[in-house]
Amino acid sequence: MMPHDFSLNNYELLLQRALKEGYRFQTFAGYLAAPAPKAVLMRHDVDGSIRDAYAMWRAERQLGVKATYFIRVHASGYNPFDKENSAALKEMASSGSEIGLHQEVSRYTQGPRDGEELMLREKQLLEAVAGCGIRGVSTHVPKRNRFVLTEDLLERCGFLYRAGADVFNRGGIFMSDSNRKWKPTSLGETIGRHVKIIALVHPFWWLNPGVEAGKIRRFLAEGF
Repeated sequence: MMPHDFSLNNYELLLQRALKEGYRFQTFAGYLAAPAPKAVLMRHDVDGSIRDAYAMWRAERQLGVKATYFIRVHASGYNPFDKENSAALKEMASSGSEIGLHQEVSRYTQGPRDGEELMLREKQLLEAVAGCGIRGVSTHVPKRNRFVLTEDLLERCGFLYRAGADVFNRGGIFMSDSNRKWKPTSLGETIGRHVKIIALVHPFWWLNPGVEAGKIRRFLAEGF
């Protein structure tokens, strides 16, 4: 898929293809409860804009697609406590899609104990602003955020899962659209070839096709 193919319209076409192939779109928590024999786990790490995430969710809702949206509490690009953003998160959660925490506690803490306390507070704050229980967690920019999410820590904080756990990846194929480049393969090339697909899709790339990827990478490097 070339860069110009990253648009909301083309994203909708990919969803339609998967539905025609008989895939069921499940949230991560939904998959744990009752895994479908042919599943797509659509994961959205919301790095830069809840408005973009909300627009993507509206497109998915029209097709009956459910996804999991991981939200940051410390993002410089958006404020989840903003009235409009909070209302969007509540609407998304009430529709059957899932809201999870996109944690980045190692940026603000010095040790494991401080990190655990901060992540628990992040979870509680996000639950309040989204109006739902937060069961899952993913890590923002894992190469720079070294806080280890052990099973014991997740249990103590009240999480059901972390997004990169083996239970999700086992027997499936994972792909990501980071920096508007599919790796290791694209969603379009995978549909129909695997019974379980785990797709990490960042709404920003699809809702802002005219923005140069290099500018966003520099923004991320500065603490985005």
